[in-house]
Amino acid sequence: MVTRIWDIPVPPSTNALYVVRDGRRRKTGDYKAWRKGAALVAAARGERMPVKTPLSVAIWACIDRRRDLDNLSKPLLDMLQVARVIADDRYVDRLELRRRWRHLGYVEIVISTMGQEAAGPPIVR
Repeated sequence: MVTRIWDIPVPPSTNALYVVRDGRRRKTGDYKAWRKGAALVAAARGERMPVKTPLSVAIWACIDRRRDLDNLSKPLLDMLQVARVIADDRYVDRLELRRRWRHLGYVEIVISTMGQEAAGPPIVR
């Protein structure tokens, strides 16, 4: 099973997702707004994969070098969960991040199920 989601707006930086107020960590307004809008796009364009099986997620981010590529995975995976495209991001066993130079400001995501053999060998103790 494979689903492809395109034209997701680039999320805020991981450093701008939360703010501490009254001694508690809270989502910023920018993060809440992005997550709501991006979840609507993802839900409309992606097939739901609410299976509890190992997943492979490939993210192509159309961003320039001012942004850290690794700061995109957390908000994007959380958004896929909110949009109910995936059941839970803990089932992501393979994550690939790539930078792309066209159509700056957007992200494309491809999600596929993995067979048990693709999830890796068993741990021997």
